Amino acid sequence: MSIWYNPNLDSLLDKTYITGHKVKVYNKATQEFEEIKLNYIKALKLALKGFVEIDKRRYQGWSDSIPFYVYSCKAKDGKKVFMLDYPHGYDSTLDCKL
Repeated sequence: MSIWYNPNLDSLLDKTYITGHKVKVYNKATQEFEEIKLNYIKALKLALKGFVEIDKRRYQGWSDSIPFYVYSCKAKDGKKVFMLDYPHGYDSTLDCKL
């Protein structure tokens, strides 16, 4: 049985990580990496649920601020890649597509 994963995430494997209360993520809105400090509760939620809301952001050209989430995606060999993005669509999904 094969386990599905997104091969495009392999390029981010060594570039995103979590250590203690800091997580280095790939921001899909800006296509850049950033380090985010999480308090104990948010770090625990990320570890247990795989996602956590971190703040509301508004980028240039946007009409309003919206909630952004840090979440993990499975990559090669079950390793995790950490992303930062906002929910998309009617279902408010956080996807692992690049």
